[in-house]
Amino acid sequence: RYYLETAPGSGEYVTVETEVTGKKNFANLKVENPELWYPIGYGNHPLYRYKTELLRGDKVVSEKSGRIAFREVKLLEEPKNSSVLGYDFLINGKKVYIKGSDWVPAECFFGCMTDEKYEKLVRLAVRGNFNMLRVWGGGNFERDKFYDLCDENGVMVWQDFMYA
Repeated sequence: RYYLETAPGSGEYVTVETEVTGKKNFANLKVENPELWYPIGYGNHPLYRYKTELLRGDKVVSEKSGRIAFREVKLLEEPKNSSVLGYDFLINGKKVYIKGSDWVPAECFFGCMTDEKYEKLVRLAVRGNFNMLRVWGGGNFERDKFYDLCDENGVMVWQDFMYA
């Protein structure tokens, strides 16, 4: 069973149930005219709640919930002149000027990083007018809390592959 909020914070959900027929199963849920997520400085960053449940009969045996956003991201590669290739990001059709920094692990030991440290560092990025953080591929994959805070605050994440 799949649930998706019809509008951010509305508490109303569209629900789809589908049979599990193999290792991979898919369902389509449609939200009419969703509110689009924009990076900070370009618009709001609404997040929709979702939940999935795996049922055996009428009993829930597993579930996952979280938040998602609707957005379209395009990277345009166009020559600026005869010797310079330019890169422009379009978010939902709007050209976005990227301002940000490289994110390296804030703690050497993964278990030492706290939610409070994530909150402080993402808040500092927002105060610094950053709209993107590039997560360095030579470090750790960050915990979900980091990505959730970035979503909430309108900060895009450029995620390197590990050891890129």
